[in-house]
Order: sequence, then C-alpha cells, then structure tokens
Amino acid sequence: SDTIELNMGRIKDLAEHFVYFNDDMYLNSPVSPSYFFRDGLPVDYNEEKIYTACDSNSDANVTFYVSQFYNMCVINRNFNRRATVKKSPLRWLGLHLCFSDLMTSLMMLRRSMFEGFEDRHFEQPYQKSVFLEIWKKEPKMLKDSCTQFRTPNGVMHWLARYWQFASNRFYPQKYGPNCYLQILPN
Repeated sequence: SDTIELNMGRIKDLAEHFVYFNDDMYLNSPVSPSYFFRDGLPVDYNEEKIYTACDSNSDANVTFYVSQFYNMCVINRNFNRRATVKKSPLRWLGLHLCFSDLMTSLMMLRRSMFEGFEDRHFEQPYQKSVFLEIWKKEPKMLKDSCTQFRTPNGVMHWLARYWQFASNRFYPQKYGPNCYLQILPN
C-alpha cells in the first residue's frame, strides 16, 4: 500500500483538496467540507511527540516505527522546526492543543528538528500539491520507498501529512473526541 499511497498525488484529475480513507474506514454520519478543509487548508491536529524507542516484538510494527523515523529524517532535511513555529506560533502553541500537547510543544520550542507526530488511523485530508512537491524535492527517497512489499527503509504517506505540518499548511483542529468507531480484535 505504501507505493500506492505515495503516488496518490499523481492520480490524473485528482482534486487539489482530497481526503484519503484507508480500506478499513468509512463515514457513518454526514459531514461538511469544512470538517476536512478550512481556508483552503487541511484540518488536522498537530500532536507532536518526543521520540520514543520501538517497544514491539512484531516485525510489522518495527517496520512502521522505522518508516516513521525515515519520514522525520526527510522532514528535518527540508524544514527547521524553530523557523516553522516562528512563522506561525499559534499553530504550534495555540489553544487548540490539549494541555499535555501544549506542554510538549513548549518543551520543544528551542529545538530545530521535529521529532515526530502522533499518527491518526482515520480519514486524512491532503493537498495534491504537497505530494508533488515532495516528489520534486525527494525523488530518490520516494522512488526507493515504492516497492512491491513494505520495507523498513522507506517512507509512508504520513510524510505528506508531516510536510503539511512542517510547512504550516494546515488549519489547526481543536483537541477533542473524534467521531469515529474503532473495532479492535479480541
């Protein structure tokens, strides 16, 4: 799926503003376009996390953690966290953040590198131009990540989400319960 997801921006006639739904999610009530986009920007909650080591014995989970690390390497090669926050401080220190996330952002104020973001496993609003920009700036990394099977040394579509954060191309979503149902195995 990584290969398909990394190439979403190349889909002919795909709108600039689109919402990606993984194969195991769907809407169960009406939503308006402003749920996904406001002022031309994807609505998202930028919950930063301080790097934590992988604590999984599952090879699939280890691959996911390593891919997150590669995503952040690409982000930090192209963006400076301190400069990003300085350009739009309310996106990073605003009242949309819950207390613990605001404290994390404050602790990271002096850092020039992003460490990570909490990934959400539900619908994700994107801008097509972000995918195209990443392909233009990081063609080798993306090409190497487009393989038949997942490999630990590749990036995932979350890279586009992180890119939207790092370039301040998102509309901050207020922290709160999300309207989705997650069915967990027994």
